[in-house]
Amino acid sequence: MPRRPFYEDYMGIRKMAQRIKKEREAAFQALPDREKARLRPRILPVPVQEAVKRGEKRLFEVLRDEADWGRGKLVTRVLWQARYPEPCYWRLTKVIPDELAENRDFGDAWGVRTWRGICEDAERKISDANKTHGWWIVPPEKEEEFCAVPEYSPYAGERKAPYEVPVPPLLRAMILAERERKGEDLTEPLMRLSISKGKHNRASQVSWAEYQQWLKEKNVSQ
Repeated sequence: MPRRPFYEDYMGIRKMAQRIKKEREAAFQALPDREKARLRPRILPVPVQEAVKRGEKRLFEVLRDEADWGRGKLVTRVLWQARYPEPCYWRLTKVIPDELAENRDFGDAWGVRTWRGICEDAERKISDANKTHGWWIVPPEKEEEFCAVPEYSPYAGERKAPYEVPVPPLLRAMILAERERKGEDLTEPLMRLSISKGKHNRASQVSWAEYQQWLKEKNVSQ
């Protein structure tokens, strides 16, 4: 039997490879979106690539080695500790790993967040658990020391804010000129200052003189 030319063998192999590729692509497109997102190759952003090279891990890469997936423990990120003097962390309350993920390094986690020493009231989902690197668990014996707010932090101790502040120079001159024309008292004009009260604002409002005295005692420059 005469042998077919090499070109025909090559074209036959090429057609077979194209057919297999189309079959695999059709099978991939038939998968659910969640499974396609898991199997599709990902190109990591440059900051994430650098974090991986430094050995920094995502949250579930840290939690998968812990008993009960680290529920009840404190977790934080290296970036937060380098950027803020106050403690920033999550107290984990609920962890659901993705059993379909390779090495179980993805999932959903919930907790109560403390940001710059101020604890939030309610539990909520950790939105960046699978996106960011640099997570680590605070050892239980170090939690008390880690959660302490430094004395030099502006969030430490009592905070005050004035309920009245001096008006701008041009407006001050206009007000005093108008009062002088009308023969009224030439007291220093002040304008009302309102601050929103909430869990992230613990300041108490005092008079301008008391506020100036408080700044001198705290050695805080305006």
